[in-house]
Amino acid sequence: MIFLLLILNFAISWFNAWSVGRVWVESKMIGGFSRMTVWCGAIMSACGFTWVYIALLGMLAQSFQWLPPRYIQGIFSLGYLVIILPLLGSGLGIAVSSWVQFWRQKNLINGGIAAWNTYAQISNVVSAVRFIPEAIGNVLSAFKGDDDEEDNRALLIMLAVVLVAVGAGVMTARAIILGTARKASQAVLTEIQTQHDATPLGRGRATGM
Repeated sequence: MIFLLLILNFAISWFNAWSVGRVWVESKMIGGFSRMTVWCGAIMSACGFTWVYIALLGMLAQSFQWLPPRYIQGIFSLGYLVIILPLLGSGLGIAVSSWVQFWRQKNLINGGIAAWNTYAQISNVVSAVRFIPEAIGNVLSAFKGDDDEEDNRALLIMLAVVLVAVGAGVMTARAIILGTARKASQAVLTEIQTQHDATPLGRGRATGM
């Protein structure tokens, strides 16, 4: 069940990155609120990938007993603390964007999207209020371990695991976004070239007139 949830989370994060990549260049040219919303989607995607990697690395460390239990808890808790504020901030930006879209075009689809984004944001805020204190306690417990070589090594591994997961999450989202953006740009250029070649001027140049 856990692995199914991780696969679902990975798929949602991939879809978010792909969606962002499709409008990445266009939003860069438009700027303003549209660009902010796209960046929120990119941050959301990176946070999703990061959490998948944290969960996988944490479960591997637990399965092979690489670390004591409190440092395993520290991996999950520190990872949660690292992504929760960017997640809440980007979620708020996406929710506001959906509200604006619904205000401009009042229909069932836009209303449903705005309602879902609002629910997701409220749910994330409630979860953060509940779990942030516990996560802080777990991280502090890991840092307050016995000052010996074994505990220091475990603490460094815990920090390294979270750092690797964050880096991998950001790089995965970046790779998908930029790769999709390049393909979208090439498709637009190809369409423009095709339309140009179909015009009398384009046909004239092609035949040497």
